[in-house]
Amino acid sequence: MVNPRSCLVTFFVLLLLASLASIFIEYGHDSELGLKPTRERGWNAGEVLKDFSENEGENVVYENEIDNKIDSVKDTVPGNTVDSDGENNEKKVKENGSVIDNENKKSVVHNDIENSKKSVISNTTEDDLETVKRKARLRARNRSESLKEYVQNACDTLDLSLNMNSEMLKHMLVDDARQVMYCFVPKVACTSWKRIWMRMVGLVSPDVDIDNINRNIVHKAKIPSLQGEDSKYIIKVLKSYKKYMFVRHPFDRALSAYKDKFENKEAAADYSFHKDIGVKIKAKYNPGYRGNGDGVKFSEFIDYISDDEDDVSLTLGQKNEHWLSVHELCNPCYVQYDFIGKYERLKEDADYVLDWIGVSDLPHGFPASDRPFHAKRYDPKYFGQLNHDLRTAFFKKYLEDFVVLNYTFV
Repeated sequence: MVNPRSCLVTFFVLLLLASLASIFIEYGHDSELGLKPTRERGWNAGEVLKDFSENEGENVVYENEIDNKIDSVKDTVPGNTVDSDGENNEKKVKENGSVIDNENKKSVVHNDIENSKKSVISNTTEDDLETVKRKARLRARNRSESLKEYVQNACDTLDLSLNMNSEMLKHMLVDDARQVMYCFVPKVACTSWKRIWMRMVGLVSPDVDIDNINRNIVHKAKIPSLQGEDSKYIIKVLKSYKKYMFVRHPFDRALSAYKDKFENKEAAADYSFHKDIGVKIKAKYNPGYRGNGDGVKFSEFIDYISDDEDDVSLTLGQKNEHWLSVHELCNPCYVQYDFIGKYERLKEDADYVLDWIGVSDLPHGFPASDRPFHAKRYDPKYFGQLNHDLRTAFFKKYLEDFVVLNYTFV
C-alpha cells in the first residue's frame, strides 16, 4: 500500500531540490514563499514551494497603541541622548549647568521617560483602553480564523489526518467546568499555560501567585487530560468543548529545545537530557564514546531528530515531546481547533484566549517565561552549522508543520 506521507515527501523534496536549492545553501536568502490555499481553489502544485509562507515580512506586527504613544514621547524628553540599545551617545552632558557622567545621565533620561509614560497612561481614558483591547481581540481572532481555514484546506488537500493515539490525548488538557480543551506543545509557552491551568482546575488556590510556581512542580501537576478517558467522553470533548492550541516555527522550536536541554544544565530537573539523550547522540557520531553526553553540537542534534527512518525504528529520544512535530502532538488535521494561536504573536493571542475562556483573575496577565530561550532561525551561530543535507533533512522531517501551519523554512 502506498504511504501518502512518503509520496508527499518525495514530491516536495524533488520540487525543492529542482527549484529552491539555493535557499538551503545560502542561509538568509529572503525568498517569497507562501502557500495560500482557499476553499475556491486547491493548491497549484507548481506554486507550493513558490508560495508557502507565513509571510512574516508582510504580516504587520501590530503594536499596542498605548505603547506607540509612549514611544512617541521619547524623542521629546529633554536631553534624551539614549539610542535604541540603551547606550548614551555622549560621554558627558550638561544638566542644570553641571556636568554629570553617563550613568547619572541615563538615570535622568530613564526617569523622564517613565514620567512621560505615566503621563500618557494617566491621560488615556477607559474608553481608549477598551478600544485598544477590542482591536487587539479582533486582530487575534481574525488571524486565527485565517489560519484555521488555511489548516483545513491544507489537511483536506493533502489528506494528512492521523489516528488519535495516547501521546496526543496526554497533551490535551481538559477543564470540564469551563468546557475547554488545550493541546499543549512543549517550547511554545506551555509552562506559562500550565500555570494558568493549575489555577483553572483548582490545583492551586486563587491567592497563589502562579508566576512563582516552580517549573518542575508545574510539569508534575496532575492537570486532567484526555489520556485514559473512554471514547464517549473524548468524542464529547472534541465535538462540543472550546479547543485551542499554540504553535511556533519548527526551526525556532527545535533551536529553543536544543538551547534548553543541551546547552543549559538545570540541576533541579529530574530528567537529564545530557545523560539520557546526549550520550546517544554523541555515540552516534563518535564510535566507542564513553562520556556523559555533554557538548552535543547543534548539527548533531538536528541530524538526530531529523532521522527519516520508519516510525517504529525511531528511539524514544528522537520522538521526545520537546521536538516531536505539532502534527504528531495535537493532530490539527483531525481535531478542529476553535483557536490556533502563534508564539510569534503570543501576548495578543494569549490575551484573547484568556478572555474567550473566561479567565480574568490573573493580576499580572499572561505569565512571562521564567526561563526564556530566545531562538531565531537566522542566528548564524546555529543555522550556519547546518549543511545542505541537514537543512533538507530537517525540512522533510517537519514537512507537515511547515505546510499545514503556514511557516517558511527561512
